[in-house]
Parts: sequence; C-alpha cells; structure tokens
Amino acid sequence: MALTTTIVSFTTALALDDLPSSKLGIEEHELEVACPTSPAESDCDSDDSSLMSYNSESSSINILPPELVRQILAQVVSGRWETFVVEGQFEEIETQCRSCTYRSLAKVCRDWQAIARELFHRDIVLDKKESAEELVATLRNNPLMASEVRKVDASLRGRNNEMPPLVSVDSSSVVVEAEEREREARSERERELVLQALQHCPFITHLDADFGYHHKLNRPGILPSSIRSLTLRNAESKDTFTLLAGLPCLTDLTLRLVLDWYVDEAEPLPLATNQLSRFELSIVGWGETSTSSINRLLAGSHDSLKSLVLRNKAAVSVGGFLPVARDLIAQWGPQLESLAIKDIPNNGRRAKNEKPLSWFPSKPVPLSNLLRLHLTGLDYDSNLFKSLKAPRLASLTIEDYDTTSGEPLLKALREKELFDGLRELRVSESTSGWKEEREDIEQWCAEKSCRLEASWKLRRLERRWW
Repeated sequence: MALTTTIVSFTTALALDDLPSSKLGIEEHELEVACPTSPAESDCDSDDSSLMSYNSESSSINILPPELVRQILAQVVSGRWETFVVEGQFEEIETQCRSCTYRSLAKVCRDWQAIARELFHRDIVLDKKESAEELVATLRNNPLMASEVRKVDASLRGRNNEMPPLVSVDSSSVVVEAEEREREARSERERELVLQALQHCPFITHLDADFGYHHKLNRPGILPSSIRSLTLRNAESKDTFTLLAGLPCLTDLTLRLVLDWYVDEAEPLPLATNQLSRFELSIVGWGETSTSSINRLLAGSHDSLKSLVLRNKAAVSVGGFLPVARDLIAQWGPQLESLAIKDIPNNGRRAKNEKPLSWFPSKPVPLSNLLRLHLTGLDYDSNLFKSLKAPRLASLTIEDYDTTSGEPLLKALREKELFDGLRELRVSESTSGWKEEREDIEQWCAEKSCRLEASWKLRRLERRWW
C-alpha cells in the first residue's frame, strides 16, 4: 500500500551538513512526495518467481558491457534531487525514495537483480545500536555483501536533535549511577559494532566518523587502506597523522574541529605523504588551529591540491580562524581550481550589527587557475571583488547574501572584466528584498549566456527546532 508523506517527515535521514535531523518546513505549502513503504532488505534478493516477464537476452541495454549497464542503473537509483533554499543557502534534497527504485530494478531480470543488490548495499549508516546489531550480523554472514560496501557513515549527525533521557529529580544516587553505567555500556557496544562493521568491509572508499566518540577507530591498521575520502570529526592532531599514514589512497580530507587542533613542531609524528586533491578545514565548536599545523598536514599535497574549503560554524568568535584562512588562501590560491569560503556561525544566523570580516588576504592573490568560487555568508560590499584576480572563473555561487539590496553584486557584474567568462551564477539572498535588482541580474545573465540559479526562483524551506 502506498503512502503519501511530506518532506518534513523524511528529511530526518538526510545529511543536511551537521544538522541532518533538523525538521524542514516549506514556506506557503508542503511538498508532497508519493512513495511506497520502504522495502525490506530482502526485496533486493527476491527469488526468480518474483521477476517480471522480461527477456534480458533481447534487450538493447544488455548488449552494452556490464560495467556500462551498472553505471547507467547507478544513475537511475541515485534518486531525484531538487535544489531548495534553507536559511539563505542552497540545499540539495532528495525528493524520491531510492529504495523504491532498487526494489523495482531487482524484479526486472536476474542481471539487474544482481546489480541492484550491489548498489543497494554500497552505503550504510551506523547511528544506533539496534540497527547496527542487525547490520553487523548481516555483514558477518554475507561476505559478498560486505565486499560491496563503499561508503560508511558513523558521524552520529542523526543524534543532534535527540533529547537526553529523562531522570526523575527524586531518583537516588544509586539509580542515577545505574543509569549512567547502562548508558556507558550501550555506548561501548556501539563503538564495538562500528569497529566490527569496518573490519567486515574491506573495500570502503568513503568514511565519515566521529573519532572522538568512536575512539577505537584511532588505532593503527583499523581503517581499510582503500579509503579515498575521509571526514574526521573531533579527531586529535596526533591521531590524525597516525590515521593518514595508513591511507595511501586518500585524496579527499575533511577536518572538522570542535576542540583545539595544534601540532607541536618538536613532536615526532608520521610524515603526511598523502597527495590530497581536496581539503576542507571546518571549525564547528570552540576549536582553533594554526597555519603551521595545517601545513604539516598538507606536506604531501604541494602539487596535487586543487580544491580548498574553509568553513566557519564556530560557537564563538571566528577571530582565531581568520588568520589561518587568509594564510591558506595566500599559499594555495595560485594552484586552486575550486575555492569555497563559508561563514555560517550560530547555526546559520549571525548576530545583528556584527562587523563584516575580511577573509581574503590584504595583498591580492593571483587565482590564475580558479574555475569555481563559492562564498557563503560573507559581507558583499562593492570591495569584495575589487582585488580578485581570477581570469578563468566560470562558476560563482553567492549564498546567504545578508543585505537588503543586490546593487553591490549587480555593480560588480557590470563593471568587472572578471565576470566576462562566467558561465554559471548561483545567487541566494537571505532577505526578501532585491525586487528591483532581480530583473537586472536575469537580464545580465541572458546577455552573457550565463546559467542563473536564483533563490527567488526556488522554493524556500526553514528549519524547525521542535
């Protein structure tokens, strides 16, 4: 039996940055998404009697090489994603249940059933003990399935909005201590299950984990050497270097800091030889770091680094992060093809009357190879692009444009030769103004043959904290 749900109900499973469990409401109306009830895992392992009447021998698609068929079907099951505006920022949100597509593909023919089974098991999420118990048992009993897992999420992001267990004010110290022991035992079991899951999956390529909570993952040799993309949450500096030494294939690293992350120059640590093509430095709590510490981490990436993301979501002032950000832009800017600067403190809401911050170095940096520039929450006055030197810039994203007028941007578009080669412009303002500038921006894009994605053409969502 089919059911009709809304985006509010199923976005709790989405990874909306650090707040996947935030409920989302839509301005003016709800977005309805029709999908059948989520299929059980066995639906991708149905027997021959459930297969549709289908002649795979005569199908034109099966004439193609198996790997090409797999790539085509992978695109089909990737779900339908749409762009929305959440608090002035672009968000890609899945609006169609992927598991429904898996089940349909699995019932077409034997070949497609095998491919659907492989794709279905590629991504796993380990966020609760109950589901992890069942998953680990399945991986242990089915090595073939475990060998198909490519992406593991143990970030605990789904717990951000969970309420802590209630304890009666009249509870005795004995009861409280017993509950604390039970909670610690449950946490210890969760850590052990994540450890076991990784040990059963030898070919993982993407891992996102909270290494502060899952501290057992910091042991040398635990992570599969096949990992190419790694998100380290709450990892200490010494553990970071130890982990990276065992990941020779790593090219994409995200470092999300809650506490301070400093490297003592005199401390003997494994040499970071990883040739990273993408690096993200994100402050999400009270943590600070230094330019020398980060440079030691990027020691092996002098010729390979092409994408840099600097993200502030700190609970306190960003003052300590700005010098590091400027140094990294100055040092790596000339070789970058993609640069993103995201200033979104206090869960996306900056304090009123807060002075604008300068993220770019005072001395202009030649961004001679830059193709993509993404700016979030910056102060967009007329001086923002004044000294920017990026002659190859093809894509510009400006979101959370916190101003009542789009005139500074429009003026820059008209006057700066920097934007003559622009092929894509994405603009999202955080206010409801801009009525006068919208048509002018659209006209400029039409004249320049530049694709425009604007917030006033998209549906807006808002996070609900209850």
